Amino acid sequence: MRRGVFHSVADLQRAIADFLTAWNAAPAPFVWTASVEAILAKIARARHRLEQIQPGSTLPKRRSSNATDRGTPTGN
Repeated sequence: MRRGVFHSVADLQRAIADFLTAWNAAPAPFVWTASVEAILAKIARARHRLEQIQPGSTLPKRRSSNATDRGTPTGN
């Protein structure tokens, strides 16, 4: 499938189904190759870079007390 060319959705779906059938015939467990420390360091680097690009972008979003901000119907 990698770098495949699919001329229709049906062709792509068939290729995916064929891949899954072949993969599931002899499945192998996923093995993590990165340590927890390496993953957390990468997240920290990404957050730092995002803060450089757009300050405040990594802060948790504040919840609004206004019902319309949450998409809740107001009854109108």
